[in-house]
Amino acid sequence: MSAMFKSSIFKLLFALSLAGWAVGTQPPLDNGNSDRLSNGTSSSPMRFIIEFQKGTNHDSLRNLLAARKGFKIIKSFKSDIFSGVSVESLSDSVDTLEAIHSVAKVWRSRKVMLEKHNSTLERVFANDASAPKYNIHGMTGVDQLHAEGTFGKGAKVGVVDTGTAYDHPALGGCFGHGCKVAGGWDFIGNSSYPFGNATKMPDADPYDQLGHGTHISGIIIGKSEFFTGVAPEATLYSYKVFGTVDAVYDDVLIEAFLRAEEDGVDIITASIIGYSGWSENAWAVVGSRLVERGIVVICAAGNWGTSAGPFFHSNGASGELVLSVASVEASQRAAPAFEALFHAGRHINATKIAYYRSEGAFPRTIEHLTIIPLSGNIAAENEACDPLPEDTRNLTGIVILIRRGGCSEFQKQANLEAFGAQYILMFNDEEAIGDPFFIGDTFAAIIEARAGAAIIDAVKAGMNVTANFDLDPLTNYVGMIDPASGKPSDFSSWGGLYDLQVKPDIAAPGGRVFSTALGGKYETQSGTSQAAPYIAGVAALWIGKFGGRAVHGPGFAKELIAKIIQSGAPVPGARSDGSLYGFIAPVMQMGNGIVDATKVLRCKTSLSFAKFGLNDTAHFKPTHTVDITNNGPAAVKYDFGFIPAAGLELWVPYDPEDVSTPRIKYEWRELEPTAMVPSITFPTGEFVVQPGETKTATFTFDYPKGLSNIPAYSGKIMIGGDNNEVLSVPYFGIASNLRADIGGQFQPGTPYFWSGPQYPYATIEEKNYFSFNLSIEAGDYVQAHARFLWGVRELRWDIFDANWQESQWTYPPVVGQQGYIGSVAYYSDSGGSQGSHWQFDPATDNANDTTPFPEMFLYRTAPALIFEPQFWWLGKMADGTHIPVGNYTMRFSALMPFGDPTVSADWDKVVHSFSVIPL
Repeated sequence: MSAMFKSSIFKLLFALSLAGWAVGTQPPLDNGNSDRLSNGTSSSPMRFIIEFQKGTNHDSLRNLLAARKGFKIIKSFKSDIFSGVSVESLSDSVDTLEAIHSVAKVWRSRKVMLEKHNSTLERVFANDASAPKYNIHGMTGVDQLHAEGTFGKGAKVGVVDTGTAYDHPALGGCFGHGCKVAGGWDFIGNSSYPFGNATKMPDADPYDQLGHGTHISGIIIGKSEFFTGVAPEATLYSYKVFGTVDAVYDDVLIEAFLRAEEDGVDIITASIIGYSGWSENAWAVVGSRLVERGIVVICAAGNWGTSAGPFFHSNGASGELVLSVASVEASQRAAPAFEALFHAGRHINATKIAYYRSEGAFPRTIEHLTIIPLSGNIAAENEACDPLPEDTRNLTGIVILIRRGGCSEFQKQANLEAFGAQYILMFNDEEAIGDPFFIGDTFAAIIEARAGAAIIDAVKAGMNVTANFDLDPLTNYVGMIDPASGKPSDFSSWGGLYDLQVKPDIAAPGGRVFSTALGGKYETQSGTSQAAPYIAGVAALWIGKFGGRAVHGPGFAKELIAKIIQSGAPVPGARSDGSLYGFIAPVMQMGNGIVDATKVLRCKTSLSFAKFGLNDTAHFKPTHTVDITNNGPAAVKYDFGFIPAAGLELWVPYDPEDVSTPRIKYEWRELEPTAMVPSITFPTGEFVVQPGETKTATFTFDYPKGLSNIPAYSGKIMIGGDNNEVLSVPYFGIASNLRADIGGQFQPGTPYFWSGPQYPYATIEEKNYFSFNLSIEAGDYVQAHARFLWGVRELRWDIFDANWQESQWTYPPVVGQQGYIGSVAYYSDSGGSQGSHWQFDPATDNANDTTPFPEMFLYRTAPALIFEPQFWWLGKMADGTHIPVGNYTMRFSALMPFGDPTVSADWDKVVHSFSVIPL
């Protein structure tokens, strides 16, 4: 890593700041109806969230909407934060609803999912588990705050999730006034809503059915003799938005957020995902407004780091003021222990050694076995990778000790088993512990490198070392140091947003975090789900010490979010194999770094809310400011510098041999870091801030030159005072013209339009007439296939009369004007929710189960997640009618990045003439 500073004083301050630094699949376009597969003929309604204009009589407009044909009010929001309704409609689209007088904004209501990483449950331990050495708080400074008696007492934290198993002893064992879980609400009940015909059954008891919310709750307030959360004396309010399944509509999340605000919480945290990347989605908008009201709103960034790559951020976390949290690997993982006995003559020294295996603990009947190093060479990188010599001793009845690495664990295991090995310990090398792969009946595990070295040294000194695995794994576990500590979690989703806002904001431990589970147990889970509540706990520590919105008013939440972001310590950039690459991790991966809780609570210097989004070269924003306030007793002289993060070329140009190109890079092996350093002008002269004074610091950037293929550069502006405080502000930009780099919104070769009963389908160039005969034998409807190179603010499929010309384009188009007939309504399960639904079947599928265009705020195509979204037009229009026989023009179009929808040239579009013929 390199750092650039103006003075030697600042170099010293920066060094001090680093002291102790140890180095889920959804439908392609989830419209909420993909679970409906029925041969009924009734129409399936579409869900919308409608916001009313300020000053509108809520009841009058609500009643007006309710009187519309095929219209149903689902929920009314009567809050000055968000006034409106969520609805179902048989014949409306975003266009028609936004045309209604006094309607401010309309969003499609979509399903969102629990934020879970694939390898969530790794090990379960009972309620009396003992872990005196397990503690990950040292990597964030939370341990120091605990040591001085700061535990978050008085802070009220709202958790929007699956509920909480409040009867867990570590969570207080009770629910209601005077309990650690003092309140909340169940919006769903023990129901499978929103799938099938299940309905919501709300009640006052938010007891968890799935376990996710219980794990989240423990990270914040968990406390027992052996386990401590971040803010164990904070009060938790649990808002259950999932019943027995892991999906819910986003209007329920808005309802839960508004209820939490009414209940007086200081913090709301949610580890719930939906593909987005746009700050304008309804849930994100409400989240940002709550921050302005004085609530710290925190959301998980998502878990698509290895499957989608950059520019694939979660919806709630995309809110402009919402604190988006990335994940780093925790410093320790909870592991069972065995007793190692070191025999030296008459003296026996006993110690507990952590061991880790994916299959759980060793049987307790394994006792008094001698540990024998295979070679005694601590540095033997390829130990047991090759078949052992023929004269190797029989390894039956002992524990054989070897070094990990050089080949797979399974290969080593097989070579040892050839000589009778039944028990194997591999001491770790410098790589992450990961998930070792062993098979068969042999008992094998990983131990720490230092433990392996100690055993080898003891044997070389003539001592005998034995192992007893009789310790109860349900009551004995310890902290096992992970060499991956503090490195980026590979699953952590990348930003920024599609309008190039800075996201994520901050990072926290999320990789293999130990917390509470259902049934009074404990478990280890991984995900940004775990990182987000950790940050909520840090916020609770601040509020517990200094007070929340009741004390400081609504402005405090934005200020506290700024403190958390600006506390970030650099995260080392790492490749997929864990090797470091010499730069700090990009801002679009890890935000401003890992939270430093001591800075959040102790720094007398405060900065205004600032993230320096530089945009691309066509929309470059060179000048940025931050206000610096000195809350200390003496004048402070500040100095400025910056640390450039890893630069990345994010674009794969077109390759005729690769159908996935051009595209954003998503595989880690493709994301090779390089130096991309901007020119920055800092404040000139001596920058001194008197006690109680605020001064504005101005920074002027010039982007690095001569780069292409979406070159993303980022880093940290460092602000250090002679009071030994160092804070930072993240910057992020693209050193090229984004729109010029991608060329268009559609990947070359798309969109394309097919029809017919089976492959090879007829293209629209071959057959541009359709009867909309939906029988299996005919299959005479239009299949549109498209791949999006970038997030799409608006996607349209419009039908005009036969003589329409592009010069007649107006926005928004109005039915009956300029030749506009209307927009298409596509079949909601086009292509199937898992990509396996290849043809419409009238015997099982409902032709009235449709979604009207336009679609808003779509995410880009990610080949490893969603290769090619499909839109099947069965003849139905957005207003619920069927297109009549005649000649027409279709326009399928996506708004370009930073595009003006009123300008025809700002749409990437395909136009075809076609005819509808009689059945």
